[in-house]
Amino acid sequence: KKIGRRHDDAALDAVTADPDLRVRLRLSERDEFLILACDGLWARASPASAAAFVRNRLVAGHSFLAGARVEWPGVEAAVRALVDDAVHAKGCTDNVSAVVLRFGRTVGPDAS
Repeated sequence: KKIGRRHDDAALDAVTADPDLRVRLRLSERDEFLILACDGLWARASPASAAAFVRNRLVAGHSFLAGARVEWPGVEAAVRALVDDAVHAKGCTDNVSAVVLRFGRTVGPDAS
């Protein structure tokens, strides 16, 4: 979004708090989390595969990488792994960022 400070200033590229999209969701008892991500992630993962990736790590609390057990202690580690997978394993060269909003319904080591 372009913004200007005064009439004699050139427009600036800036990040604003004004969203480009507003969505209302109705959550069900089955909804566990929501993945918010930029197009770089979605270019390398489908919504279903990204959800499965995050959920598997939350449920198991670990996975195996090159034969070694890797711990995933919570949603922060799981979403970080999702971003790393898009960049390193799937070769994304675009910006990749993601946030997972957890609704507290996932079964796993850090679920209540």
